[in-house]
Amino acid sequence: MAELPGQDLHEAEIDQLFPMVDLLVGIQAKWIGREAELFALGLPDWRGPALSAAIAEVFERTAPELSTKNRGALTAFIADLPRRFAELAACGLPDTLVHGDFHPGNLRGDGERLALMDWGDSGVGHPLLDSSAFLDRVPPRPSTPSAPSGWPIGARRSPARTRPGR
Repeated sequence: MAELPGQDLHEAEIDQLFPMVDLLVGIQAKWIGREAELFALGLPDWRGPALSAAIAEVFERTAPELSTKNRGALTAFIADLPRRFAELAACGLPDTLVHGDFHPGNLRGDGERLALMDWGDSGVGHPLLDSSAFLDRVPPRPSTPSAPSGWPIGARRSPARTRPGR
């Protein structure tokens, strides 16, 4: 990655995490309302109904390989997806560009600039779909927050009429 200044940020410090989230939030905000452009580029549809259908299809195809306990848990999870996506929609955050693998290791920086790399897993869906990969790779540190408190698409820059902290 010599083309990009700085260093890989796999082991980012807590104070480096906030600018990472702000960078993603800024990118996501610029793509709100531009889903047609993203689909024209070939990005997959991860919006609630499409993602629910894809999850159900994978489950149906692989269910025979699962234990009875796991089949039961996943059946309940899939049945609850419409409610979960409705709760997300009630927050008012619109669907937008989703990185798909947003974590500190996919950023490079030099203290002044950050570059978000590896867009190969991107899609169109709820912006909080990016939170799990990030939070899973940020180990909690003693006496510090485990993640940026402004994570929900940066409440400071959320579109009007949204309730990102809901």
